[in-house]
Amino acid sequence: EECLLDLDDSDTDDDLGFELNDEHTINKNTIQSTPKISLTEISSLYFVQHVWPEITKKPSFHAKMLDPLLVWMEIKSTIKGSVQAMKNGNGYLSLEEYEEVGKKMAPNFVGKRADVYKLFEYYQEYLQQQRYNKSLFDECDLFHSLHQRLSKLEDLGWSIHHFFIDEVQDFTQAELALFVRTCRDPNGLFLTG
Repeated sequence: EECLLDLDDSDTDDDLGFELNDEHTINKNTIQSTPKISLTEISSLYFVQHVWPEITKKPSFHAKMLDPLLVWMEIKSTIKGSVQAMKNGNGYLSLEEYEEVGKKMAPNFVGKRADVYKLFEYYQEYLQQQRYNKSLFDECDLFHSLHQRLSKLEDLGWSIHHFFIDEVQDFTQAELALFVRTCRDPNGLFLTG
């Protein structure tokens, strides 16, 4: 079964179901039908309802005393969603890097970061185990993959002149960094929130 969301950055044109000619346009004669797969994004609701009960089964500490939504936000915005995490080859901070993050950037779990990081490790295990049979994907892994692919290009070969973004406080650092990277002129960014 072929997965439409392949985060492996070793894609070739053949994997995409069509070929690109020398001008990088689609040769319509080679488009093949690929099976459609329903993908499920791990949202905050999915994390709380489905992932949290699974990752807190392990009896190593009292995770039940932590708020699952705050843990999810810590994973999404700091451990996997920071610029530093995006630049790491694996797409997330190490425990040491996470523990060094300042209180202003991540104020929720000062003194409990080792516990939160252990839950993050359980989450990563769960994600790997469930990724293909439940077609789950993590938005942070998607942005990391995009960043890795774009960082290999000197020139994007295409141009986005302006971004108008509202509610910018709801974006992770990694997402905002991708907007900056893909906008031809950083002065073309209009951010509010």
